[in-house]
Amino acid sequence: SSSSSLSKLFCRVPPSECPPLSTTGPIFAHEPPVLMVLPRYQVGKKPPVLSLVDMPGYGHAVASDRQVERWAKANTHYLSERHVLARCCVLVDAGRGMCGEDRDLLRFLHERRVQHQLVLTKGDLLSPEQLARCIALTRQDLMALSARWKGPSSALVPHIPVVSGHTGAGVQKFWRSLVKCAADCSVQDGVPVHLRSVK
Repeated sequence: SSSSSLSKLFCRVPPSECPPLSTTGPIFAHEPPVLMVLPRYQVGKKPPVLSLVDMPGYGHAVASDRQVERWAKANTHYLSERHVLARCCVLVDAGRGMCGEDRDLLRFLHERRVQHQLVLTKGDLLSPEQLARCIALTRQDLMALSARWKGPSSALVPHIPVVSGHTGAGVQKFWRSLVKCAADCSVQDGVPVHLRSVK
């Protein structure tokens, strides 16, 4: 999701949980005749605990239509060709719910069997009752999409975390799940293999 959400979320993780984020060299996504750069953040050093890659232009982006289109092509190329990718997290505003762009991305990940997880953000802006309804509707929406796509995706992580970059609620638990995902994933023949069942 957006760089601002990424920053707000992970700046709240205490050093005792994991080393802080540090910007490392960019990852390149080839889009002839232009070479796009995707920001990468490394957690820990030698070797890193994990690396996070920001998808520019996804969701609300202040940029020209042409720039957004270029970003979309670069993101699609990265998600298709980055075979060592352990998980793609799709951050969705809890107050808005899933939009067409989110559904398109989920179908793309489903068809390519890229492990992915939907994460609800801005959970602090909803009352407990509204948040419970939002989670229930999101689950129903995912089930409806799975049925339309002919069966549930084994690449979808069923748990839907709820986080708040403003209050920090849910962030540490979500963070630990990402670190665990990286630790439980090995690479065989250039393809990530999750050592334990997806939860």
